[in-house]
Formats: sequence, C-alpha cells, structure tokens
Amino acid sequence: MKQMLVWSLLLLGSVSFADAWRAEAEDLKASEGWQQGVGKELSGGKVMVAVRKGGTLAGDYKLARASKYYVWVRTLTYGEKWRTGELSINGKAVGVFGDEPLREGMKKGSWHWVRLANAVELPEGKITFSVKTPKGFVRLDSVILTDDAAFVPSGERAEIEKVQSLPPFPDPLSAVKLPAPRGKGENVLLFHGSRPWVAGNTAAFLSESGCRVTTLDSKYLDGLGGASIKAFLSDLVEPEPMDGITPAMERLSDYKLVIVTAIPPELQKKFFTPERIEKLKEYVKNGGSLMVNCHVPEALGDLLPVKPGPMQENQENFKVKRPAGEIFSVLPEEWPCLAPFRKAELLSGAELLAPVVDGQGKQTGIFAAVRNYGKGRVLFFNEDWNRKQGMRQIFSWAYGNALITALAGRVSGIPLDPAKTLYPLTPPPERKVHEKLTLAVTPPRMELRENTENAVVAQQDGRSEIRFANGIRIQVSADGAVDAFWKDAKVPYLRGLRAPELVFSGKLVEVDANTAEALENTKAGKTVSGKWAFQGIRREDGRSATLVFQNENGTTLEWRFKAGTLHLEGRDFAAFAERVSILKSPDMIESLKFSSQFAAGNDAGGHYARRMSCYSPPRGYAEFDLSGAKKADTWSWQFFGSGQPFTWIVSPAGIYSEFVDSPVPASPRLQVAQGDKAVSQELQLIAGYRRAPLEMPYVWHAFSPGAERGNNDWMAMYQFQRKNLREKTGLKSFAPPPTATWQNVCTQSEIDAALKTAAELGFKRIALPWCPSPIEGIDSAKSLEAYRKVRSCGLIPFPWTAGDYSHGDSEEIYRNHKDWYLRDLDGKIFSYMKIHPVLDLNNRDFRKWYFGKMSNAIKAGAGAFYFDMYGAAIGNINYGRPGAEPGLAGACDIFRFFSDRNIPIGVEGQNPLAIDNWWFRQKLYNSFQGREFSLLCASPSTGTAGDDLALDYFRTSMYGAFTYINVDGYAKGFERTPGELKMIERMGKLNPHINRAQEVVGYPFIRETPFGTVWVSDRGGALFFYDAVRELRVELPEGWIIEGVKGNVLKDVKPDSIYCLKKMK
Repeated sequence: MKQMLVWSLLLLGSVSFADAWRAEAEDLKASEGWQQGVGKELSGGKVMVAVRKGGTLAGDYKLARASKYYVWVRTLTYGEKWRTGELSINGKAVGVFGDEPLREGMKKGSWHWVRLANAVELPEGKITFSVKTPKGFVRLDSVILTDDAAFVPSGERAEIEKVQSLPPFPDPLSAVKLPAPRGKGENVLLFHGSRPWVAGNTAAFLSESGCRVTTLDSKYLDGLGGASIKAFLSDLVEPEPMDGITPAMERLSDYKLVIVTAIPPELQKKFFTPERIEKLKEYVKNGGSLMVNCHVPEALGDLLPVKPGPMQENQENFKVKRPAGEIFSVLPEEWPCLAPFRKAELLSGAELLAPVVDGQGKQTGIFAAVRNYGKGRVLFFNEDWNRKQGMRQIFSWAYGNALITALAGRVSGIPLDPAKTLYPLTPPPERKVHEKLTLAVTPPRMELRENTENAVVAQQDGRSEIRFANGIRIQVSADGAVDAFWKDAKVPYLRGLRAPELVFSGKLVEVDANTAEALENTKAGKTVSGKWAFQGIRREDGRSATLVFQNENGTTLEWRFKAGTLHLEGRDFAAFAERVSILKSPDMIESLKFSSQFAAGNDAGGHYARRMSCYSPPRGYAEFDLSGAKKADTWSWQFFGSGQPFTWIVSPAGIYSEFVDSPVPASPRLQVAQGDKAVSQELQLIAGYRRAPLEMPYVWHAFSPGAERGNNDWMAMYQFQRKNLREKTGLKSFAPPPTATWQNVCTQSEIDAALKTAAELGFKRIALPWCPSPIEGIDSAKSLEAYRKVRSCGLIPFPWTAGDYSHGDSEEIYRNHKDWYLRDLDGKIFSYMKIHPVLDLNNRDFRKWYFGKMSNAIKAGAGAFYFDMYGAAIGNINYGRPGAEPGLAGACDIFRFFSDRNIPIGVEGQNPLAIDNWWFRQKLYNSFQGREFSLLCASPSTGTAGDDLALDYFRTSMYGAFTYINVDGYAKGFERTPGELKMIERMGKLNPHINRAQEVVGYPFIRETPFGTVWVSDRGGALFFYDAVRELRVELPEGWIIEGVKGNVLKDVKPDSIYCLKKMK
C-alpha cells in the first residue's frame, strides 16, 4: 500500500494541467504582400514577412479545450515602434506586436517573445487567427496559446518546437488540396469542365491579363466536368476525379471573381445544388462577382440577370454587337454568332451588355448581361466557352480570349487587360533599298582534310610536345594534361584539357509534365574513373600520337591525337582531333566527360558564344558574353537532340569551334564566372551501358584567325556539319517544303476544304495533326485512307507519330512485346512522365516490326514522318541489356531505312541527321525576328494557331525554313489570329516562286547577302530579295543564267522577289 501511494504521488507530480499550443506563421494563408523567409534560429526554420502594408495572414485551427488563453507572439524588434502587426482571434483583437522597445542587452534586429495585452476566452473546436499590418515589414515567427498565466516560452528553437502544434481545422474534404494558383493580382476561382488542358488554356490567358487564377478542371469537379481526365484517350483506365468543389465553396470569400463554364447543361444542374446556390448568393451579396455561361440552370433564379429559356439552334446570319466601355475596345464592333445560343429574358434591374442581332440589325437575343446583387454582380454570357468539334468556334476565334477577359473584368472590376490575350505579332525587320550591288555566285566549299604529313613528338621546356604540320602544337605535362597552341600563338588557346572522367549515372531522360518535352541536362553522375596516371606517349603511325593512362582499378585508356584543316567557304580552320579508347576496365562504361579552358589570348576579353538550342534555356538562338565581365552559362545542349551540332566561340583573335566527326550523343556546356580569364568548357559523350574494349568518335577542336563574317560563318559551319554527318551515316539530305496543316478539331468537311485550299495556295506538304497517335496506328485502315486522300489533292502526307514510345497499356505492342522496351537499373520498364513506356531503338525485333508498319504507310502514300520525342530518344540507354549502345545508334539505322526510300524525317528536337521539327511557341522562345538565319533549313512544328504566323513567311523561306501553316481558317474565312487571312493570302502568292526555287536548286547551301539570301547547289541557285535593289550585277558560274532575264543584271527588284539561277545543260 505504501509503495502504491508513492507511485501515485509521483504520477500526480508529473502531470501538468496547463495547456500550451503553437501555430507557425508559415502555416497561415497569406494574401498579397506577405513573403516567406528562412532562418536557422526560427521555429520551423521559417518566418512570414509583410513586405508592404495592408496584407493579411489567416488560418483556422482546432482547439482541444475551451479556456481563457494568454497569447504569446515571437517577432523581430528594431525598437523603432512602426513595424507592427495586429493579431485577432475569432474576430476579437488580442493585441499589437512588433518593433517593441529594446530591453537591456538587446540589439536591433533581435527575436523575442511578446505577450499580447488581452487574454481571450476561446471555445473548443474551430478558432480563426487573423493578422493585419498597418505599415508593413513586421516579422512573425510563431504564436503560442496557453492557459497558464505564469508560462514564459523559451527563445531556443529546439525548446519552442517541443510545444505541441495546434492542429488545423479540417476542410469539409480535407483530403483534397486545391491546385496552386497561377498569375498575379486579384484572386479568381475558375470551375472549368472539358479536358483538363482546355481549362489550362483559359487559366493561362486570364492570368496573363492580370489576375491570379485557381483552376478546378475536370480532375477536381467530382465527375461533373463532362470529359475524360485520362492522360491519353486511348488509356484503358479512367482516373477517379476528386471533389474540389466542396472545399472551394467554403473559401469563396478568398476570391474576387468566380467563373463557372464548360460544364454540360445536365451536369451544371448537379453542380448547382441548393446548398451551393445559397453559398453563391451569400458570396455575391457580400461583394463577390459571379460569371456563368449559357448552360446555367434556371434554379439560380433572381441571382441571374436573365431568365434562361430554350436553346436557339440556328445561329446563321446572327451577329453579336460589341459592348460599350473601354475594356471592350480591342474587340471588333460586331462578330458572327459562332454557336447556338440560349433564348433569354432580361430581368428587372439587369443591364444588357451585348445584344444578338439578325441580318437587319434587329435584336433577337442576349449575348451578355450583368446585374447587381447585393454588393456584388453576376454576369451571364450566352456561350458555353468550351473547345468542341469544328474549327469555327469562339474558343478558337482571334478575339475570343479577349472577349472572355473583358467580360470578366467588367463584372468583377478587376483591372484586366484584354489586349494581352491577343496573339502578339512582332513586325519583321524594316526593309531597305539598295542602289547598286554586285554578287558573285559560287559553289560552296566545305571540306575537312586530315594532315598527310607526319607529326613530330619532341621535348620542349621539360614537357612533351606533339607538333602537327598545320601549325598546332600539343604540349603534354608530366601528369598528362594538355595545352594546345595554334601556330605562332605565344600562349595556349586551349588549356588544361585532360583525359576524360568516366561517369556513371544510371539515369534516363526526365520529361517536363507541363510541356511533354525532354528536360535538357547532361547525365550528371558519379565519377568512376578515379585518378589517371599518365604512362607515356605512343606512336601508332606517323600522323598521330597516343597518350596512355591507367588508374588504380586497372582501367587502361588511350587518348589519340591527330590534326587537319577545315576549309569552310574561303575560311580555313586549323584543327586537331582527340579520340578515346578504353582498352580494359572492370567497370561498366556509360559516359565520358571532357573538361578544358579556352581563351584566344591572355584572357577572354571580347569572347562570346553563338548557340541555337530548341529546348535549353534560353530557348532559341542566343549570344552569350563570355568575357568574364559577368557570369554567363550556355547550359548544356545535345548535338543530336536539342541544339546545333557544334560549339562556336567568337573572339577578337578569331573563331573557335568543337564538334564530333560521327554520330554520338554529345552535350557541351560553356561557362564563365565573373572575373574569369578563360571560358570553362565541358563535353560529355554517352557511350551506352558497355564494357571495355570500346572506342569513341573523334572530337575536333578548330580555330580560324580573323573577324567573323556576319552570320555566314556560323551558317556555313552548321551546313557543313549536316553534310559531313549525313554522309558519314549514309543519309541523303532533304529540304523541307512549304507545309500546311489544320487544327485537330476540324470536321471532315473542314479538313476537305483545308486540303483543297492548301493545294490552291501552293503548299506541297500536309502535316497530319494526329497527336497523340500510337506507332501501331501508322498503317491502320483509317491512316492509309488519309494518305491516299491527301495524295489525291496533289499534296504529300506528313503524319505525326510517336517516335520511341507507347501511349500506355492500351497498345498491342506493349501488351505483347515488353521485351522491346527500355529497362532501368532496377529492371523496370522506363516510361516518359511515368505513363509512356519507352522502346529500345536498338532492338532488332522492334525495328523489323516497325519497318513493316512504315513500309505499309509509304506504299499508301505517306511521304514524310514526324517523330515525337526523338530529341530524348537518342540518349536513352537500355540498362537491362549489358553492351547496349545509346538510342542514337538504332536511330541511325531507322534514318537510313527512310533515306533509302527518299522519305524525309522530321524529329522533335534538333538533329543534323534529320529535319529539325521542334515545337515552336513564340512565348517560350527568344525572338527570331531578324535572327531567322538560326532556323536554317528547319521546319518548326507550329500546330498552335498564331504561332504559325509569328514569323515573317518570306524571311523564314529565304533561309529554307518552313513552319506549319494552318489553312483551315483561311478556307472558311475565319481568323484565329488578327490579320490571319491577309498573311496567308500573301503566302499563296509567294509559294509558286518558292516551289520553283526548290525545284531548280534541290537541297540548298544558303548564304546571306545584303538584300536577302542566295541558294546554291550543283544543280542551280536562287536569289531571295527581302529588300529592294535598284541594280544588281550577278557574277554567275559558267553556263548559268538568270531564269526569265536576259543577261546578268537585275534592275528595280522589289521586295519579296525570287529569281532562279539555272544551270544550262
């Protein structure tokens, strides 16, 4: 009994009847004006900072016990009494905190605890915190509630974090987290049915116009979105939608505007339950704004500005009049009614914004109306705003986005800018008038010749030196590092080049889920080569020299050097090449990483790089200041996947370039830090998943003294690389022709009209917009019939197809041939974005099946193919098959299959072995206006209306580049972009002349001229005049003439003119 009493007393002594609860400031919901900061001394490691006055922090918590609570706040003080905030709980002010007077021993900027003035009686259950700041710049770390008047919190982070956390008050459906908003400005809540990407488009243009949009697409509409939420419609399993409606309805007061659209009429009846209608009425009464479409149910009653009636199915000959007001000024004065609308009666007190009128101008309907309701407003617009079948729809109309934005701004009072939603067309460079010019037309010279003279190996200042006949000297230090001197240079231009690191990552390509594009990065991984020990120099033949290395695990590496000269359009580059062979190694070899530094002189002053990359930041053509005046980084790109197949550094002394002599996945990167005296270079070559012995291709280092000659030197190098690498691989060169397409919402009659119009406008090829479509569908009965139909219109069918992947478990190839797919190091099938299983291009059985499919398509008339994801495919490795080469090896075999049949291939990406067909979206790229030379002989995919018109058609054509042009709108007199019809009409006038130039020249070599460009081949040439020329004297090769002109002088040449140069037989 005594023992029991002792235990009872001990237990009583250990029990505390006081409660203390902690809430972290970063867990509160912040309005505009608050930012999160970090710090090691902070509870939870984070703090909320009010960066301007007027913002609020708020949050709901669940309190376990009702009591009188004392409130402590941890804040920052400078002792200046103005950086203050006020905390309220359940609407009752508790006290002011921040910037308190400094106590003895405190320094400015000290964290401390403040007990607020007012204790507060709090109930069990939900409590609401709210923090306001009258002047801003207050800091809030934590809040502690305690019912113990003697409690004083610790200033130590570890002790603070021992105080139990206040649990958040649960949402009505706490399992569903609403998606993050996009944009800046007033908050907008968008309930948007249809396919999720359609909702994303609407959210994008609304946010760009000046608001912050939280989008609940069909994934969050609890099955009421009216559309599939599969990643691909061919997927076998439909994902389960979430209920984001319920939690969103609890937070309506967070939003200035609520929009409900693109939900079918029967599902809107389920969406607008009586409870939700009451919540919306309360929301609007208190000052909110609501925007609903034509399918809104009548049950909303007096909340609406109209009484909705039945649908008016026949909208032919009806037009909509533009609403009054500045926000609508970007719209045309009237536009055709593009969809059936609902009969509606304007209710008392409502305002008619936009009437529907008949052919005589008589009002026959209501397109938009607005009405005040309490302190707020409700707008009805007589459209469902949904992407549907058929090209003529308001969703696609040139001013559709601006119209919806203007209506949203009108009802909410949010200062939106509808003009920002119009497709921005940038004017091309200003045209010039040249008085008198002379142009010599000569065949191109592009040749890389290896030295035939013997190299000399000697000793120089205690170092070995390899001397080549072209003037290059390779100095080798005692540890095997290499410095390269060009001719009479007193300092090495290339410094610290070392035997490559052997790198192993085991990683496969990452894909951006938002854009479905490969993320460009090198295979960063673990260096497995250790430290190389230089063994000496060996001579295999007189023209080369080989450095031999070993490491501690027995790997033997040979590093061979040779030299040559690159003759490029009257410019000579002295060059040397290096090639690595791994003779033996216990390790699997994945990639080799070379590092060096370059400066053509004592430092990198005046150095800059040119780089064209479709997917590396910044996207497109860019020039990088490598002088060391500031930090610069080209990021890595892939020679055979996402960028130009060479590096290009311009210096005051001359031009330096690196490239490979045969196909290999290669990723370069150029960097300088501020103050650097040389450019840091990296080049990573992917070998695959292989064992020794193996041999990598040669990497060339070329330098040419003298100033760069405009853009022509860079263009010549690009054209040489294509020619050289294609010849090495056994491939022909194909020039992309003028290419048309249509939007994939078109009806069959609209497709038929587009085909007829494309032929009439002089386009040669039709890009079939079949994304997404499986490889196995390329020779389906439907596809074969489509090829025959396109051919019957005199056009070349150019279908989209998945390059190296399946769309999921619905495809026969995936179900029956899982051995054809890539495996990761764990033996699992690798998938892009975890949903697209990736094929092994090196699998012979796959290629045999694949060639059979493609042969069937070619026989039916397919004349070219677009391979999706081929930029990523070339570097893929099958880790489930030791000895595997990268995907580029199999891709080369595939390219040869098509080349032998005279079928051009376009790839998503940049690859010198094919036609560059990367996906161009103007808003994601550096401007190409005035830089169209960087698109040399490419055919960027521009399936999105507007992007096809972003670049001047003549300027891209004169560089042999042709984007996809949507002609379906022109065929029906419908504009998706302001000015579309006139621009396509101009293309129709240019195409016959472009086609004639391609017929005469074939695959061109292209040079810039003062007035435009000149195309040359061994068959003939063509002159493209962007500028006007009063007189041009053309010096022609012997036996050539200017077609249609007597003599060799052209006079009064107008812009947009094309003259062919014929080689007479």
